[in-house]
Amino acid sequence: MAKKKAKKSDGSGLIVVIVLGAVIVVLALIVLGGGFAPPAAQVTAESLALCNGAPCPSKGSPDAPVVVVEFSDYACHNCRDFNLTTAPALDREYVGTGKVRYVSHVFSLWPESIPAAAASLCAHEQGKYWEFHEQAFVNFQQGRFPASEEFMSWARQAEFDEAAFQQCVESGRYVDDAQLSALEGKRAGVSSTPTFFVNGAVVQGNAPLELRSAIDAALAGR
Repeated sequence: MAKKKAKKSDGSGLIVVIVLGAVIVVLALIVLGGGFAPPAAQVTAESLALCNGAPCPSKGSPDAPVVVVEFSDYACHNCRDFNLTTAPALDREYVGTGKVRYVSHVFSLWPESIPAAAASLCAHEQGKYWEFHEQAFVNFQQGRFPASEEFMSWARQAEFDEAAFQQCVESGRYVDDAQLSALEGKRAGVSSTPTFFVNGAVVQGNAPLELRSAIDAALAGR
C-alpha cells in the first residue's frame, strides 16, 4: 500500500502565533508605559498623595496649604543627595512650621528596586517609613540596586520590630502595591528621579533652589 504523503503546512498557524505574540508584547508595553492613562496635565496633588488607592507615607500638617510629593528611587544617586542634604532643611523650614505637607509617593523607576519600595511599606506598617527612607539613602552604593538582605540591616539601625518586618518582607505583602504605585507615577509623567509635584506643579531633578521657589510661589498663591 502506498504511503500517503505528509500534507505540507502553509505556515498559517505559525503566522497566527507570531501575530498573537506581537499583540501581547505591544499591550504589555502600553501597560508598563502608563497604558491608556490620562495625560499628566490632569494629575492633581490629591491623586498623587495616594499610592495604589491608599494614603502615601506623609509628614506635616494635613491642613498645610502646600503639598509636596516626592518621587525617588532607592537606586538613584541624585535622590540620595537630595534626601541627605536638602530634605532635612525643608523639614525644618516648611514641614515643621505647618506650611507644607510632604508626601513620599512609593516609587521605583526600575523593576530591580521594587523590593526596596515594597519593604518601605513594611516599615510604614510600624510607623517607620521615614526611618527606612533615610537608611536606604545613608547606605546607598553607587551603581547597584539594594538587595533584600540589606533591608534587615536598615531595620536594625532604625530599631524596627525585626521579626514583624522580616515576615512582611519575606511574604512579599506589598510587592503588588509597590508595582502599581510606581505605575501611577509613570502615568503621571515621572520618567526620572527625583521628581517633585508642588501643588501639582512639576520640579524635576535635585534642584533645591527651583524646588524652594516653587514652594514659595505656592505659599504666595501664585
